[in-house]
Amino acid sequence: MNETGAGGNGPEVYRPEIDGLRALSILAVVLYHARVPGFQAGYLGVDVFFVISGFLISGQLLREVAITGSIDLKRFYARRVRRIVPAFVAMAVGTSVLAILFLLPLNEQRLFGNALSRAALFYYNVAVWRGGYDYGAVDAQEQPLMHTWSLGVEEQFYLVWPLMCLGVTRIRLPLASFVGIVLVSLVGALWVLPRDTDAAFFLLPFRAWELGLGACVAARPCSTSPRSAAVGALAGASLVLVILLSGAIRPPGLAAQLLVALGSASFIALGASPNHASSLLRADPIVGLGRMSYAWYLWHWPLLVIARLATFPDAHGFEYGPLAAGLVLAAVTYRWIEKPARQLRISDPLRVLAWGGGAIIFTVLIGATIEFRSKRFLARPENTAFVARLGRTQPLPCETQIASMGCDLSAKAGDTYPALLLWGDSFARALSPALSRYARDSGSAVRLLVQGACPPLLGAVPADRNSPSKPDGTCRASLQATREQLRRNAARISGVILAGRWPTHVARDVSKTLLKMFDRRDHEIESTSAVFSIGLGETLDFLKSLGIPALVVGAPPAFPFEVPNCLLRQPDRCFVERSWEEAARAGAQNAV
Repeated sequence: MNETGAGGNGPEVYRPEIDGLRALSILAVVLYHARVPGFQAGYLGVDVFFVISGFLISGQLLREVAITGSIDLKRFYARRVRRIVPAFVAMAVGTSVLAILFLLPLNEQRLFGNALSRAALFYYNVAVWRGGYDYGAVDAQEQPLMHTWSLGVEEQFYLVWPLMCLGVTRIRLPLASFVGIVLVSLVGALWVLPRDTDAAFFLLPFRAWELGLGACVAARPCSTSPRSAAVGALAGASLVLVILLSGAIRPPGLAAQLLVALGSASFIALGASPNHASSLLRADPIVGLGRMSYAWYLWHWPLLVIARLATFPDAHGFEYGPLAAGLVLAAVTYRWIEKPARQLRISDPLRVLAWGGGAIIFTVLIGATIEFRSKRFLARPENTAFVARLGRTQPLPCETQIASMGCDLSAKAGDTYPALLLWGDSFARALSPALSRYARDSGSAVRLLVQGACPPLLGAVPADRNSPSKPDGTCRASLQATREQLRRNAARISGVILAGRWPTHVARDVSKTLLKMFDRRDHEIESTSAVFSIGLGETLDFLKSLGIPALVVGAPPAFPFEVPNCLLRQPDRCFVERSWEEAARAGAQNAV
């Protein structure tokens, strides 16, 4: 998302087809974020941006070293401030106003303010990684500044790359050095992916290979026949387009990232020659969109998220409005803020750096003020009492208590048996108020045994959230411990109610659920029928062998929005049609 020029040691030349490539990438990203069908792989447009950035920045630095023998760090960072900060601050201020107007002060504003401070310091990617967000998960989709993780990656790259370029030119091996960086980073990404998915997606060390690939193109401009160059450029652009339109590739899809990065590098390396792909991408409307790509990237996501948070349950019909508004704001930002700032001459780099530092501090203070304001609002006596009342709706701390056979819902505390056992994932808690009342009225013993994100399927274990290629070890250990407790206490259990969020574990479509399921041998379970025939079937067979009656309860109703937030905003509209809920549960019911 930076200036467009030639690579290598030659003079800087504007290449409009690179702005055209930017336009293709930003369209893929925003249409993916708007949930437009057919663009489920659009998030890979960010990978194209990384390759472009690596090419442009490396080309500028290598040219400066070739001409002057050194790199003026103050001037380099002043150019980065001039390029990045003005539009970012404009977005931050505008989004902060929207956050104050439309986000709930109890929690949403606090999270926004906290995120803004970190985004302004360009390390939000690290904060997201430490917070355990999954890029495709619901919690990430509700963060208005989630998209700034990629700015963090680029800014961290800018901090170290000038010295890296200076070092590799001193040893006169820029291309070999860049290739080495690409290989080390790519191998690191391959190694960390099954161990920490979020790290592979969000952190610079495992993204540096994409930026380094662009640097390789800048270090050694390709010299080949016009015909070969045209074929290579067309092939590269076609590869990028095919991958971006390839359908559902859940992030991080490292193979798809590699193909997109290679296609982008091929087009950048060969696209200056006459060819059909470059001619198309040099069209004025496409180039104009590419020039606004940074501003549109900044604006589109906060508007989408805030619109969804503030207007549900009609969010699914409100996707194109925020995109259009974001494009208008992008045009205004580019024309009146970004473009004038880029055209300013840098006569005093230190003054530019001081201005940029002041703007960043100003933005951090805005975030801190919004966060503090939200905390003060929450600390008001009436709000403290409200939160306390919410807490009383869940009277028992019913976390997993396998050793004591679950949390006792009975009227009398103590060792109450024989007991009816409610066993399931966190959705099983929806039945606990009714069962608690039943226990009080009848004097029966009822126990609740739950493990979040761990359905009572002895033969099927969800994937680890951070390592989706492996089963969840915590869930597996919980299921094994529950099996042993049931075997030892079978005579003391009158029956077992099995409850869970069955639609999530049945719908294997990655657009509807994010976790795989594994059988006892760690083989992935592919079909919906297999999940139940293997997982639930083994549970029921095990209970039958112990002589314990079992009842499978359908999943409690689910909603396409956060119910507490909806009740706070628009309580008269917090509903869905029964047909929607029945359709959502049909797959699970059929499988049962």
